[in-house]
Amino acid sequence: MEALESPRLPLGRLVRLDGADAPDVAAHYRRLDAAARYCRFAGVVPDALLERLAAEATHPAHRCFGVVIDGVLRGVAECRLGSPVAGAPAEVALSIESAWQGQGLGGVLLGALIPEARVAGARSVHLSALAANAAMLRLARRYGMTLTRDGEIEAVLSLSPPEAVAVPVRAPAAKSMPAPAA
Repeated sequence: MEALESPRLPLGRLVRLDGADAPDVAAHYRRLDAAARYCRFAGVVPDALLERLAAEATHPAHRCFGVVIDGVLRGVAECRLGSPVAGAPAEVALSIESAWQGQGLGGVLLGALIPEARVAGARSVHLSALAANAAMLRLARRYGMTLTRDGEIEAVLSLSPPEAVAVPVRAPAAKSMPAPAA
């Protein structure tokens, strides 16, 4: 976990998470009560699946942040970047343990993800939430996301290109191949 500066964080500290933090992310997912877990994953998720979901969240191709309070990861936000082609949308998801909800942690986490998506070349950020997840919908509105309803709510934030940082998209290096036999 790499600690980051965050003047808006009301308590705890904002950290960048990577693959080494997957066990902490899985432990966080296990601490989510039934309602919070249902809201995060839009359904019932068995404990056995949480290790894999934590590994996916902290995969190097994605961006993942957390809030650590008293040495324990209490909130996680992940940004799954689309294809490496510039302009692909990014998908974000957040989870906050129930005892820590309503204290501004979700706003700090989403606020950390949006610039990461922009710098990575995403043209929009997509967030899916259950219609009953009022806190997530308020957060999406606060960040100016456009909401559409259909059982689940899709929230989309269009991003402008980064002003000072350009991230070049490069194709993988070509491998040399032997000449065909004559």
